[in-house]
Amino acid sequence: MLGSVLAAAGPGALGTLFVKLTADSTDLVRGMNMAETSIAKSSAVMLKTVAGLGAGIAVAMTGIAVLGLREFGKFEAAMIKATSIMGDVSVGMRKEMELTARTIAKESTTSAEKLGEAYFFLASAGLSAEQAQAALSEVNKFAIAGMFDLNTATTMLMDSQSALGLRSKDVAENMKGMKRVMDVLSKANILSNAEIQQFAEALTNKAAAALRLVNKDVEEGVAVLAAYADRGIKGANAGEQMAIMMRDLQSAAIENKKHFSDMGITVFDAAGKMKPLVSIIRDMEIALGTLSDQEKREAFTLLGMQDRSIGATLALIGASGAIEEYERKLRTAAGATQEIAEKMEAGFNAQLIILWHNIQDVLITIGEKMVPVLRTLNGMFKDSTAGSDSFGKSINTFTDTFAPAFLIVIGEIGDAIWG
Repeated sequence: MLGSVLAAAGPGALGTLFVKLTADSTDLVRGMNMAETSIAKSSAVMLKTVAGLGAGIAVAMTGIAVLGLREFGKFEAAMIKATSIMGDVSVGMRKEMELTARTIAKESTTSAEKLGEAYFFLASAGLSAEQAQAALSEVNKFAIAGMFDLNTATTMLMDSQSALGLRSKDVAENMKGMKRVMDVLSKANILSNAEIQQFAEALTNKAAAALRLVNKDVEEGVAVLAAYADRGIKGANAGEQMAIMMRDLQSAAIENKKHFSDMGITVFDAAGKMKPLVSIIRDMEIALGTLSDQEKREAFTLLGMQDRSIGATLALIGASGAIEEYERKLRTAAGATQEIAEKMEAGFNAQLIILWHNIQDVLITIGEKMVPVLRTLNGMFKDSTAGSDSFGKSINTFTDTFAPAFLIVIGEIGDAIWG
């Protein structure tokens, strides 16, 4: 058929066709060469991009590993410091303490490192490892509610609890006493115009000892301290004033029974037990009634009260109603500390801090897994001066250690992002 076409076209057609095919093939080859060059360039760019991405990931992973080692190092240092003064703490107990601190930190504005340090303060206050672990969450809430550091929170809470006679070697009983004290102090902070720290200072400065001497509880005592606070008497001064008032009322009532009886003021009940403070104050309010200032002074003199106790007692005259109301509300104070702490941690800034603490927890886990790699690296540097054989073994050990640790880093990051 091709022959027929060429014959019909004439004798010059074959040359023309040859020239055309030759030109077309040249264009085809040129196009193919250009395509090959373009593909090669694209491949090179792709390989560079992949290599750059791989290098970037490697740098990022290394940075995360270093951050992890730093965060783990800080947390471990706090735990070592705390457990070093707790005596013989088992590995299992140590792990439980660490887990407790890290779990609290993920839901709190207090970091794992600071919570680790809190164990030291609790141990310094005489708590065992088991007691400290049980108390950590409550002390942290108390610190947040009162807006002070964990050292201050621990000192105030433990000292107040001890002064009130509510400390116990039994873990559950000790926790019950601790929560009772912190909730009463937190509730008093809400009800009156004094701060938690001021109530704690008052209790530890003679007030708690005075209450304990006559078997009065923390609710009754703090109710009176709240009334003092309403009159501008706060902190250690309030504790001292309350102790003076309680001591001198008892002494005066014993030495001047007739005058107390004549004025209708009863300090002790039939069994010789000191009556509720609000009852004594109310009796005095009725006795003094509408007396002039001079007559009040004469009345106190007849009662045998000294100047210092007159001032401490007069500050409460007219406050019996407030004391009664404070005491009633303080007896329902359970959960007050947690309520305040939750409100304090609900804000935007607090939530950002809590988010960072969750990231820190991931970094601590990564750092803990990278510790063997770090130890191997230290061994490599040490073996580098011990000869080629030792160094070679160290390199092999490093390779065996690094690969699984690196995969753990990736896994931890993945878990943190995707759960």
